[in-house]
Amino acid sequence: PQDVLNYDEVGYLAFDRAGGSTISGAHHTLPLPSYVEVTSLETGRTILVRLERRGPMDGNELLALSQGALAQLEAQPGTPVRVR
Repeated sequence: PQDVLNYDEVGYLAFDRAGGSTISGAHHTLPLPSYVEVTSLETGRTILVRLERRGPMDGNELLALSQGALAQLEAQPGTPVRVR
């Protein structure tokens, strides 16, 4: 795990099947659990997500979000986002 103050990255979303309808997500290196602000660069919507798992493990997406988080953000896998 990597504890980074002022974390600010832009990347793409993946789908996190393990999250179900909760507002949760997965990240490669940030400490678990932690909270991140996720902003869709397509819609401008912002949500607060609790990171509970490691991932996404395939591809080079920045963050994987649960179905509930994707719905709140009005986003799909592959959507560009800013994570803080």
